[in-house]
Amino acid sequence: MKLLRGLGLALVVVASVSYALAVHYSNSHREYGALGAALALLPLLLVAWLWRRSWRPLWWVAVAVGVALVVAGWPLLERNYPLLYLLQQLAVYVALAVGFGMTLREGQVPLCTRIAAQVQKPLPAAVADYTRGVTLAWTLLFATLALLLVLGYLLLPLPLWSLCANFIAPLLMGAMFGAEAMARRWALPPQQRAGMLATLRVYLKGGAQWQ
Repeated sequence: MKLLRGLGLALVVVASVSYALAVHYSNSHREYGALGAALALLPLLLVAWLWRRSWRPLWWVAVAVGVALVVAGWPLLERNYPLLYLLQQLAVYVALAVGFGMTLREGQVPLCTRIAAQVQKPLPAAVADYTRGVTLAWTLLFATLALLLVLGYLLLPLPLWSLCANFIAPLLMGAMFGAEAMARRWALPPQQRAGMLATLRVYLKGGAQWQ
């Protein structure tokens, strides 16, 4: 089972990196508009496939409308596919910023605190305070990335923007994970630290909800 999970994770990583490389290639060679448009539509197809079990009649209607729009607007997509990349990535970062940020409202439990509470029961007060700060840090990071994504699209050459959006931004999120792990070692005593892998397992199992 662990081997299968490891292989599945490796496959996801390889597919994600391959997709990012292909997207960057299409952004750097605008003469391949058909490739760029097809790659830009790929995440939407994935979302449609994952959504297929919910509201099945509505799903078929949405698919039919989507196909009709793509066929009718294909020339426009070929000319403007980088904008679709921007909108997709912007939607992800904004959704993450809002998702983390909404849990910081008064009367709500911060998202990272919810995850930590699934790993450590009962949750020490120091960990609750720390994880609230971590939730705020992630909120600010996602909001900053969303802002920089738009500014970069408007101000930078497309290949440079693509490099930042597809590779630098994910590296910054990886650096955030590393920085948080080091901060945890400084801020919390050993018995109150939850390992990153244990926390990630809880999150992937749906131990914490957005609302």
